Amino acid sequence: MRMRKKPNLSARMERCGRMLISDPKSMRGRWRELFPAARALGLEIGCGKGRFSAEMAERNPDVLYIALERVPDAMIVAMERCQAKIGKLTATLADNAGSIAAKYIVNEIEKLDLEYNSLRKKMLAASADERRAAVQLKNAMEKREEINRLLENFENFSAAERNQIAKDVLTECVWDGETLFLKL
Repeated sequence: MRMRKKPNLSARMERCGRMLISDPKSMRGRWRELFPAARALGLEIGCGKGRFSAEMAERNPDVLYIALERVPDAMIVAMERCQAKIGKLTATLADNAGSIAAKYIVNEIEKLDLEYNSLRKKMLAASADERRAAVQLKNAMEKREEINRLLENFENFSAAERNQIAKDVLTECVWDGETLFLKL
């Protein structure tokens, strides 16, 4: 069956953002960090609208279920389904807010939510730092290759050409009386 295009897809994705792992490769070997108390990890590849994963998570609250879907229109239905189940659980707990157990559970959920949001922010910042470092490394490697290429034929250049190469390559040159410091 063909999946119909969902209206307001990006806004709906944002509302369900805590359900989405946008960079799953960064979680390799670390999935259990999402739910350290989980006794097992469940994986559904091609979850479609998420009915199976949502129902299994509801039946087995001590298992971390990861549902993969590459079609965004199906993925949003799955994410909204799981978010609705969490909403029902929260509403049930709110109805029974007078009980000590419900207060404890609500308090624990709020703590986990804060911790999750904090970890997500740290993860996003770390992945941004990693991307910046990768770009800097790539630029340094390109500069290194350019310098090596120029040095291979350095003897064949005239003095004026050598000076021009030095001006192009060096951004700063400082002599402290003992050591020459070069910045490329």
